[in-house]
Order: sequence, then structure tokens, then C-alpha cells
Amino acid sequence: MQKILTLSLFVASAASALAGAGPSSGYALFVAETTAGSLGGNTAAYGGVQRYNFTLSGGAATTGTGIPADQLSDPAGLFYANSKLFVSNRHGNTLGQGSVKAFDWDGSALSAVGTTVATSTSASYAGFCGAMIASDGKLYVATVNGGSRQYTPSGPTFTDTGGTTQQPQRDIWISPNGLVSIETGITGNLRVSDLTGSTFSNYQSFSVSGANTMHQLAYRGGALYCASFLTGTVHRIDLGPNFKPVSSTLLFSLPSGLGIAFSPDGYEMYVSGHTSNRISRFVEAGDGTWIANGFIATGVNMGYLAVIPGPVDAVCGRINLSGLAGTIHNTPLTVEVWNGPTLVETINTTLGAGSTFEFEPSESSGNRTLIFQTRAGLRKAVNVTLQPTPVTGVIVNMANGDVDLSGEVDAADIDLVIAAFGGSSPMPDVDGTGEVDAADIDVVIANFGAVGD
Repeated sequence: MQKILTLSLFVASAASALAGAGPSSGYALFVAETTAGSLGGNTAAYGGVQRYNFTLSGGAATTGTGIPADQLSDPAGLFYANSKLFVSNRHGNTLGQGSVKAFDWDGSALSAVGTTVATSTSASYAGFCGAMIASDGKLYVATVNGGSRQYTPSGPTFTDTGGTTQQPQRDIWISPNGLVSIETGITGNLRVSDLTGSTFSNYQSFSVSGANTMHQLAYRGGALYCASFLTGTVHRIDLGPNFKPVSSTLLFSLPSGLGIAFSPDGYEMYVSGHTSNRISRFVEAGDGTWIANGFIATGVNMGYLAVIPGPVDAVCGRINLSGLAGTIHNTPLTVEVWNGPTLVETINTTLGAGSTFEFEPSESSGNRTLIFQTRAGLRKAVNVTLQPTPVTGVIVNMANGDVDLSGEVDAADIDLVIAAFGGSSPMPDVDGTGEVDAADIDVVIANFGAVGD
């Protein structure tokens, strides 16, 4: 048996949306209309929030109903949690002003009127940017010039209970275990802190090579992603087992990138342009690289992004099948749901574009082991915590080459590929190119001896 991969999925506070690999309720992408620079009291220049609907990741976007500017006060940051879309407001970057407003989500639409749940309590800092609610229910907000603040729930609102030192910040992310905070600011460095109660301590600076003036952070597959405005680049920041940065990778160049979000299956990346009047779209090639997938013309400058789920489909993600060079779109996928030693149910579905999946288990709570099987991939087990809210971003790394589905890649699998050489049979065509050739033999040899879960 191979070691089971365990994913920490605290989706109640960090989930962005559910995906659309097959028939589904889809998801919605929201983006703040954020003008570059300080607007002060020029409220006529304040923007609203736009909405774009998707039935599947990578597919067409249609315009939906957002939030009008008169409901907001210069919006900058967005995030979704606890069936609400939260909007943080800059108030023109005016000293002593900043607020967070919440709009209820009923599964398909936002409430027409929002509720102010947090406000600035100090004249020493101005403007709210990125924000999030951590797994313990506390609200964290990055401010334009006064560090980041922590707000504790107090009924339907939040009360300021402390923060970091006074310096310009643009976004804050709290680790799923609630012990680490990571902030972006107007440099190329991340500010990493230990977090205990309301105390931020042991500050460290982590340099993201090639970045300058980083903004929104998005969590995907154990890493953080961020757009760097001044350098016009997008970066991945890999995290260690303690959720602290260990390395960074420049993914691609994109002028004026500011906000970043993912479809919940992790297949598509959205990056908002702060001065380009568009949301750029990228899909993952399967090897860690990202391919341009067009853009959404927004007509105005953009701030941060948030993706919101529809009402169904509880588990969403994608299969990373090793050695895949083509596509396995529409391939059958079997998922066994185990509660300890007990098989709860077997779910049969199909893979969508980019090897994405979505399905709804009969249960909506509890720690469960999901065992995935598709095509010639070895069975792979992933531990998840089922919740009433969608479990998103599940990445299943699956070894390839088990043509006879024996649970092991061995000589019998090589024999089957050789016997089918020149044909197009799906199972021996392990690399998904549509033809059984030498490349398929190479994939089997590369995984020779591997066994499934």
C-alpha cells in the first residue's frame, strides 16, 4: 500500500467556489472595480463589484448581477466565507477610514443590501485591502498604511483586537491551522508571522524573486499564488509543512496584474488587471505551466477577485495523471468513499476538461478517505473532511501505466501496450494522445514497480 496523501481542507473559510467539469450548478466570479491610486473623498470615482458566471471551468463567461457602487465605499478586497461575499473598502485611502461589508449568498444570488461588519477604529491607518476569515472565525484585514488587523466575532459584526506593526500591506492569508500569517505589501517580500491568539510574533521576511508590489494571495494545492503589479509577473510560493514559504517560482508575465483566484477544481486561474480593464484567464497544462485562455473585458480597472459556489456538487478537483501528453476528457472516474474500514459508497462520474472532476457524496460531514481510479492510473487515496460547504481544490496525483488494472505497474502492462502498438485503444494509450506508440511504453517503464492504494 502506498502512503495516503492527506490534504488539509478548511473550506469554510478559504473555499472559493465549486467547479464545472460536467453537469453542475456552475460558479460565479466576482471582481472589485478598483481605480489605481488614492481617491480621497471623491466618492463619484468609487466603483462597484462585477460578476461573471461559468457553467464549467475553462468555459465561456457570461455577465451576471454584481454590486452597484452606491452600496460600497471604494471596494478593493473580496472573499467568500460562511455563505457571504465580503467586500473590503478603501474609502479613498483616507486616514481613519476603512470597512468590510457582507452580502448574503443564497446559492445563486447576493442580497441587494449588504451589512457593515467591521470598520476602522484608528486614525493611524487608512483603507482596507485584502481580507479573509480564518478557520477559527476571526476576520483579518490588510490596511493601506497601517499593517494588518485582527477582528474577533461579536454577534453579527467584528471587533478590532490587535494587529501587526504599522506598514503598508495589501493582503493577508492565515494558514489552515491558524498558526501562520503571510502578508503582501509594496515590496517584493512577504511578511511571515507566527500567530497566537491576537499576537503576531517572530516576524520573518521572505523574498519572492522578481516580484515588487505584490497584492492578492490565492491558495491552491499547498502553495500560494500572487500577482506582482510593478513587475507585471505572476508567482507561485511553495509552502513547507508548517505553512511557511520555502521557495518561489515566476510563472509568467502579465502587465498590471493585481487580483488572483482559481476555479475550485484548480484548473483555471483568473488574474485581474489593475490598469488593463480585463481579467486574464489561464489553464494549467498539467506540468505546472499555465497557458493563456483569453480574457474577460471589464471596461474598468480591477481590484481583487472571489469565486463563489453554486448550490450543489460537494467535492471538486482534478486528476494529475503522470505521463499524460494528451487529454482524458470524458474518461470514466470511479470514486470509493471509505469511513475507516467501511466502504460507504461508490460514485461513478466522468472527467471534464483538464482532467477535472466534481461529485456529490451522500454524506456532508466527517473525515473520509476517497479512493480514485481512472483509465490506467493506479488507485490513489486522498483524505478529506466533508462539510456542508464545497470541498474544493482537491488535487489527485496518480501514477500511470496499470493497463490491466491489477494494482501494480509490471511486465504484463508492457506486454499489453506492445500488443496494441499502432492502435488507439484507450487503456494501452496511457499518455492520452490517441495512438499507442513508443511514448506509451516509456510511461509504463517510468512507473514500473509502482503499486496503488
